[in-house]
Amino acid sequence: MLRKIPEIAQPFTPYNERYSATFINYEQGFIPQIAEGVHINGLVDCLGQVTIEKDVFTGHDVMILTSSHDYEKFGEERKQTFIAEPVHIQQGAWLSSRCIILPGVTIGKHSVIGAGAVVTHNVPAYEMWLGNPAKCIKKYNHEKKLWKAV
Repeated sequence: MLRKIPEIAQPFTPYNERYSATFINYEQGFIPQIAEGVHINGLVDCLGQVTIEKDVFTGHDVMILTSSHDYEKFGEERKQTFIAEPVHIQQGAWLSSRCIILPGVTIGKHSVIGAGAVVTHNVPAYEMWLGNPAKCIKKYNHEKKLWKAV
């Protein structure tokens, strides 16, 4: 999805102590929508909209990426062409240390993303994903109130 990035009206800072995170590309993109009390340790790319709901928490050095370059372009044109997609982290999700969330991904309610996982697809609610690329390894059984391997 190629689009012109809107201007931001309100000021924001690259390293934001309120969230314990570094924010990039907010000058050409969006101010992230982050629920009160959420702390993120890592890097958040704001070229696309980032929405993080309440009770989300992260381990160390998490990366939430919303943009990339067009691989079909070459040279200067590739560098100057951005593709941005939103990322949505739903209520209660846990992003473990050094996981990477790629553009266009939604992490479902109360899901767990394992350390070092690279998430390339949407994660349904109440699932545990690990690996590179990340895959579902467990689902939460609501009747028995326990995690079950898939």
